[in-house]
Order: sequence, then structure tokens, then C-alpha cells
Amino acid sequence: ARDPRGAFARPGARLLKECTGSTVAELEMPTADGPRRVILKRVPAGPLGALKNWFRPSAVLRSWLMGHGLRERWVPPPRPLAVLHTRRAGFLPADGYLLTEKVPDALGLPEAVRACRDPRVVRAWAERLARVVRAMHDRGVSHRDLKAPNVMLEGAATDPASAAPVLIDLVGVRAGPGSVPFARRAKELARLNASFLAVPHVTRTERLRFLRAYLRGGERQ
Repeated sequence: ARDPRGAFARPGARLLKECTGSTVAELEMPTADGPRRVILKRVPAGPLGALKNWFRPSAVLRSWLMGHGLRERWVPPPRPLAVLHTRRAGFLPADGYLLTEKVPDALGLPEAVRACRDPRVVRAWAERLARVVRAMHDRGVSHRDLKAPNVMLEGAATDPASAAPVLIDLVGVRAGPGSVPFARRAKELARLNASFLAVPHVTRTERLRFLRAYLRGGERQ
């Protein structure tokens, strides 16, 4: 389409987020196998942002690249499907659009934790998330915006006991050749911990269980 912003106003589109920094909607996309639910994210860029995008990968392009990079490292993000930009002055990459698959039957981690009253299920989620984060760090991936709202639980809407964590919002993800240094790991774990401070039934004991699972789950000690 000449103006991809029109996709957000299509019949059946469900707006998930709208703020100064981005707009996110769930859409239905026709495919050869039938309709498919996808997520479209728009990141606006003014004149200065478009100029910066000329010299460095834009936020949506970084997310698209890191999405594929995480999947190659067996760390679960939603599958990136497409990325595109509108152009300013005919050549500067301006507003960015990222299209990804919709995580099936997913709930956001904060929403799921607040709604769940079975400590065994919450404990299983914490241990699975700890293993994912440890694998990510051991494989050289740093998520500098690691917090509860950036984790989805695949399948939590239908079978909470077997729900699996999926990492989203990959703009702050960086990948390197070696494992993530201790200081960076500590900062990311502290940020994730802080995002649960307002959830009363995530107790200190549950936090320690998460840390123990993270320490046990590594590919190296």
C-alpha cells in the first residue's frame, strides 16, 4: 500500500498500543492457507529520526534482525515476517513498520501472573523464563529492556500449566560472539526483578527460586 498507516484502520484490526513512540495492532492477513493473525508495529520518525536511520539500522530493522538472530540461537521471539519504511525526501528511511506472527493463545506475563492463583503454575513459569534468559545470556544475547511487559506466555490463555515464555520488543537486544558479561547479566536480572515489585504474590521465595533456576540452567557455570 502507498500509505501503510491505513492497515491500522482496516476492518477487524484491534489496536493494542498507541503512544508517541509506537502504534501496535493485531490484524488478519490472508495467506494461501487461510487467514492468519499477525502483529503490526509502527515506529514514527521525524526529520531527525529519518536522518539517523540513514546512518544506522532503524528500530524496526534492528528488531527484525534480532528476531531472526534469536531464533537462530534457539531463543524464542515471535517470528519476524516483514519490515518496511516510508521514505522522507525520496530516500531517507522514515516511519518504520514491523510485521510479526501473533504468538498463539498468549497472555502478557504481568497479566498472567496477576490472574494466576496457583503458585505451582507461577513457579513453573519462573523456572522456564529463567532457563530462557540464561540460554540467551550464554549465547551472547543481551536484552537491555528485559522486563515483565516484554515477555509473553505462549498458550497461557488455553493451558496455563504448559505456557512457554516468548521475548518481545527486541529494539534493545544486542548480540555478540561470547557470553554476556556478569555485570550486564546482573543489570538485566535486576531490571526484570524490579518489574515484579508491584505484584504482591511474587514473593521473595519465588524470586530466589527464579535465581536458582537461572544459575542451574546454564551451559557453563
